[in-house]
Amino acid sequence: MADPSVAQQQIQLLRTVYTAQLAEKLDRLRAGRHALVLPPWNPERAIEYHRQAHNLAGSGATFGYSELSLAARCLEQTLMPLCEQTAPPTTPQLEAIDRALEALGATVRALRTADAPGVQALAPPTRPVLRTQTLVLVDDDPQANESLAIQLGYFGYSVHTVSDLDALPGVVHDVSPTAIVLSLAPPESGQAEVLAATLRGPGLTAMPIVFLAQRTDLEARLQAVRAGGSAFVPKPVDVSDLVMLLDTLTSVAPPEPYRVLIVDDSVLVARTHALILRAAGMQASVVNDPVDLLPALAEQQPDLVLMDMYLPGCEGHELAAMIRQQAAFHGMPIVFLSAETDREIQLAAMGQGGDDFLTKPVPPAHLVAAVKSRVERARAIRGQLNRDSLTGLLTHAATTEQLVREQARVQRYGSWLSVAMIDIDHFKRVNDTYGHATGDRVLKSLARLLRQQLRASDVVGRYGGEEFVVLLPDTDSEQAHGVLERVRERFTHVLHQAGEASFTVTFSAGVASLPPFDDCNGVLEAADAALYGAKQGGRNRVLLAKNMTASVLAASAYVRQGAPSIDAFGPAMRHEDGSPIRGLVVDDDGDLRAVLASWLAGWGWAVELAASGAEALACIEQSPPDVVLLDALMPGLGGLEVLKEIRARALDMAVIMVTAFSSEQLAIGALRHGADDYVRKPLEPAALRAVLERTLSHLVLRREHAALQRRLSEELARSAEVQTHLLRLTTG
Repeated sequence: MADPSVAQQQIQLLRTVYTAQLAEKLDRLRAGRHALVLPPWNPERAIEYHRQAHNLAGSGATFGYSELSLAARCLEQTLMPLCEQTAPPTTPQLEAIDRALEALGATVRALRTADAPGVQALAPPTRPVLRTQTLVLVDDDPQANESLAIQLGYFGYSVHTVSDLDALPGVVHDVSPTAIVLSLAPPESGQAEVLAATLRGPGLTAMPIVFLAQRTDLEARLQAVRAGGSAFVPKPVDVSDLVMLLDTLTSVAPPEPYRVLIVDDSVLVARTHALILRAAGMQASVVNDPVDLLPALAEQQPDLVLMDMYLPGCEGHELAAMIRQQAAFHGMPIVFLSAETDREIQLAAMGQGGDDFLTKPVPPAHLVAAVKSRVERARAIRGQLNRDSLTGLLTHAATTEQLVREQARVQRYGSWLSVAMIDIDHFKRVNDTYGHATGDRVLKSLARLLRQQLRASDVVGRYGGEEFVVLLPDTDSEQAHGVLERVRERFTHVLHQAGEASFTVTFSAGVASLPPFDDCNGVLEAADAALYGAKQGGRNRVLLAKNMTASVLAASAYVRQGAPSIDAFGPAMRHEDGSPIRGLVVDDDGDLRAVLASWLAGWGWAVELAASGAEALACIEQSPPDVVLLDALMPGLGGLEVLKEIRARALDMAVIMVTAFSSEQLAIGALRHGADDYVRKPLEPAALRAVLERTLSHLVLRREHAALQRRLSEELARSAEVQTHLLRLTTG
């Protein structure tokens, strides 16, 4: 944010430079007068001459020279008819131009010999009062106090604990907390009167006080109100809910500065307006050549464009119409800033995409107020469209727009951008076990932690469901990995409440960066692949895309294109005694092996992999699995040969053939040779799961039947032995 006093000095310096250039501007206008009469007649020369006079009329008063603006406007109005006529100027027209030029020259000479009035002083911007996010916890149970303090610490609060209410005023005086969180005793304890006297003491009256209480009846709530409480939270405390409440009560974060793009061919005028807006706490950038407008829009994503009406090579309303043709800028305010006073022209310009029209010269306070009101309204509307209603984070579409903007910045300045994809582990289980309301609180808790732990320049969006995206500008992948690791570690310790039960949740993340990846799609796919690798590697970890193998990257793309997360297809499959099912995946395609291994591991299986038929038989010999997923067509020893060998050895395992979509005859042949079932490529988790459950059910029945047959054979053998023994005794 620019210092108003410094900005004032810079504007005065710009005015000095402007004054020194007035003689040169006057010489160009006189040269333009002579060019008007050069044959052949060209209306374009008149249009350019008119634009020069128009710019001088608009800029003079901006620097405190109102007489200069009046003289230049007289010349501008004299030149206006020439812009539309097809014949050279008449003698009366030339005489009128000469008189206007003479008056303008006299004004310039007078200004250069006298002190001009100062530019209107800039009012300092309203600055938010920043306080340290410090809490005081009051509870006579030191263990409960310390436990809650640790949880709040994960969300960035500095916490001081107090076990004695009498010590509260002194602690508050020493640490100046943002809020007090106080455990309320039962109403019959008579604590309300003591609290009322203590909490209304000096320095405590304006401070938010949150009461925690076991009882939630009317009497308990009245006690909190009478003691000056700002909020009431039932015990056991859900830390996520408490943090969100404290955020609401103690929010002190300054709003994101307004971003304004100024389009004006006058360098000094544009810089002056930029200084005025910066002094008011805004981010203002300047484009002097319309050719640079589109790259600046893509890179800066301004909240508002402040545009001159008359520009070299085109007019402001044409640029506005061009901007409106791009969907990304439909809702961005465009305010024309020009010396044009013709109301019909102003309305016509606004009809082609403008939202407002400010006539030069604009007093600094008026300029700031006009820009501020427009941006506030646009942000409020855009916030409703671009923010996720549950978490308050950017939506999928808004996050993608921000990624495009950051990519443009990276390409222009050669900086870094890291992208992280985050997914909450086993989130479906949270919803199934504790309910969707609790799941929503978990999502909001992670959203809050991400916003608190990351910089203001970082972008956090909800990409869909339990998946989040984080954009970290000027951060390479190693640095981003460290940041996400810190957030992950904190999140693992956050306790979530569901009634009387409490639980923890983890997340997995993948990180990629620009460079080495080239564009938005590439870096997103790489981060997504790294997230998949983190899930495959056991979850609750952050993985860098550059540390992944090509097969895992390809497998991730296969999963994302072919099916949703395996969490959507039910809980783990296990034996009745709780031991994991042992699976063997046999396929010469390494990517497909990785995909199947990930799915089976996600369902609780113990998985081995084989790349060929010979390797599969070796694995079976060493450690017989329960189920073999066997590719039908492989080089060398094919799937059917492996199946025949398994059945020839009478091995107790199920075999599921994996065939191409149209290989019906191959599948039938496999079933005739002893396959339990088959699945077609491309595979889908839901279909595979159904086949596996059916096959396992048959395998269990087959094993139970075999066990009964063995016991029956054993019983028959023992019966035969007894019978033989009895016959010997009888005949003996």
